[in-house]
Amino acid sequence: MRKGSDLLGKVIITYDTGEKIARVQDLIFDETSNRLLGLLVSEGGLLRQARVVPFSKLQAIGPSAVIVPSASAVTKARSIPEIRAILKRNNILKGTRILTVNGRDLGTIIDLYFDDQSGAIEGYEVSGGLFADAYSGRSFVPASHALKIGEDVAFVPVETAELMQEQVGGFRKAVQTASDSLQTTTAAAVSKVQQATNALQTTTAEAFQKLQEASVGEAAVA
Repeated sequence: MRKGSDLLGKVIITYDTGEKIARVQDLIFDETSNRLLGLLVSEGGLLRQARVVPFSKLQAIGPSAVIVPSASAVTKARSIPEIRAILKRNNILKGTRILTVNGRDLGTIIDLYFDDQSGAIEGYEVSGGLFADAYSGRSFVPASHALKIGEDVAFVPVETAELMQEQVGGFRKAVQTASDSLQTTTAAAVSKVQQATNALQTTTAEAFQKLQEASVGEAAVA
């Protein structure tokens, strides 16, 4: 799991030529699908001039740079409908206060955490709020697929606060727990895919064997 602010200012380098082509200006986040859609590399003052790197084009996110296959990974924001819509709404995540739908204050967003393989948002680092760590003044709000960002406040379900109450060990432990949960979910998904692949291979092998046996039988009769 990676911290969103760690990407800001990182240089973007092409793999094919090793050229530095841009720097990360901001993250483009979709509250509906709860995932990172891409990186904003040039705002240009107007939406039609904004340029982005879609998340699918990221080859690697390293400690010093973001690697993309080639310069063509940078594209116009308006050419990607879902990114264009988000930039047009201009929702601001950082500095937004999170409340549950029944009015419990969970704090003010200062960062987000995401999975650098899938782009899935795993949670938000917030300052203050009901569950702020006594030492750091921060807490970790697990990501909710029902996040609704407004002008001044973002709303999450009541269950989000219940999950935070179950957090043990402070902010760092909460982040680690979310990361472990993501790894478990990913491993389960990979296992299901592998099982399906193995089943298909077995079925294919059995069908091929039967075909061979039938061919041998026909040859013997002839």
